Parts: sequence; C-alpha cells; structure tokens
Amino acid sequence: MGNSSLSGPPREPAGRLRIAVADDHSVYRAALVAWLREACGFEVVGSSPADPVALGALATRRADLLLLGVSSQKIVDADLVRHVKSNSIAPRVVVMSMHPRSVAERAATDAGADGMVDKNELVRELPGLLATIFGAPALSASNWSPQPA
Repeated sequence: MGNSSLSGPPREPAGRLRIAVADDHSVYRAALVAWLREACGFEVVGSSPADPVALGALATRRADLLLLGVSSQKIVDADLVRHVKSNSIAPRVVVMSMHPRSVAERAATDAGADGMVDKNELVRELPGLLATIFGAPALSASNWSPQPA
C-alpha cells in the first residue's frame, strides 16, 4: 500500500485541477462527478467506492485532489486517509462527511486530511476550501464556477 500514486507530499496542480472522487454512495458519486466536470470544468480522473482496493485502482490516475466520502457509520476513516497520504506523491485529501462539523473536521485533520466539507454544503463550501488549499491560481486555472449547476 506504500506504493500508491494517490499519496505522499502534496503536489501543486499544473493546469486544470485533476480530481478523483471516492464515495460509497454511487448516486451521490455520479452526481458529484457530473457537477465537477460539467459545471466546474475540472478534470475528473476517476471515481470509485471509498475502500483501499478501489482507491488502489485510482492510484495510477495522478490526481491533485481526492474527494473522499465517509460512511455514515464512521466519522472519518482515519486508516483510509492515512493509507492515501502514506506515499511520496499523494494528492490533497478533502473528506466529505455528513457528521457534525466540529467532530468531523477535527477527525479529518487528525487523520491527515487537508480539509473537510459537509456533503450537504459541498457546492457552497468547496470553492473556499480549494482556494485555501491550492490558492486562487488553481481555481482560475480549473475554470471554477462556484454556482450550482
């Protein structure tokens, strides 16, 4: 697991932001991928369920950012976040959660994630978080449109 291309020190994106999406809810994942591509102009390099085997398949895609959903049973899957961040070329990791922000944000940070968004507020929260993580040039380079589709 230490060889995954999804992990390690964060890289700065060159050009459009390359995003991988991992979430166990296939309908949410499909809608998020469509919104990121069509409304925001991001390059979505892959999507999968949020488990180590599926994330391994995404590893070769060289994402700049992984949007990682967590199940309703766990506040944050700390082992999964650590797995992704454990290698030399990790993407930035943003955890998507429906748990109370005060609990989920701390758990995500403690696990090594670069940020956390509320799944219900993703359209509103993601632009500011990406500006914090990557800076304004990354947002303009990706044709970001913060308005919902």
